[in-house]
Amino acid sequence: AMIDARNRRDLLDRDREAGKATRAQVDDATKLYNIAYQNYEAAQARLDRVLQGADADTLRAAQAGAGAAQADYAAAQAQVNRLLAGATAADIAVAEANVAVARAGLERARAVRAQAEIVAPFDGVIAEMPIRAGQYVNAGSPIVVVGDLDQLLIETTDLSEKDAASIRIGAAARVSFDALPGVTVTGTVTRIAPRSVKTTGVNYTVTIELDEMPAGLRWGMTALVEIVR
Repeated sequence: AMIDARNRRDLLDRDREAGKATRAQVDDATKLYNIAYQNYEAAQARLDRVLQGADADTLRAAQAGAGAAQADYAAAQAQVNRLLAGATAADIAVAEANVAVARAGLERARAVRAQAEIVAPFDGVIAEMPIRAGQYVNAGSPIVVVGDLDQLLIETTDLSEKDAASIRIGAAARVSFDALPGVTVTGTVTRIAPRSVKTTGVNYTVTIELDEMPAGLRWGMTALVEIVR
């Protein structure tokens, strides 16, 4: 009976020690969450400064904050994996809840970073950048002009409403250039503006895609367009 009682006491002591270790691990997971949340708050503050005209260093700092949130989440996830090896159901639930909160903080930090980044909708070359770091920008003001110089498009500026009425998408066109004497390129009408542009008369902008790019052609050059009806 004495041996049995001693064994039971030893088992109880081991269970208590295991409980202490598990609680310490849960506390560690909680600390990881707190760090992730603090990083998110810092990233949000940095974004606010970026939107008010801060420089590129602030943007990089916001990105670093999101990276810290990522590291904190990974550490919290690893902590849960360790807890799964020998924790009680209650401890596991607490740790998993902490990881879920850390994950939410990470996603918020990623969203903050995404709002501070501007991504071009296509590959191209920066042709103009009128805004500089630290400069305030009004809503609707262009901050960068990007163009695909491998496929320049031709836009008409003086096509009358009478001529526009007889043109269809897919119509063939011949294009020559003032700056390239003797060069004529074929193309296709790809767009007809739905509304007119009022200048000296009522004109419609028609877009033409060239079948090939002649050597020496540059953005903004003048072209003479003949559309085959």
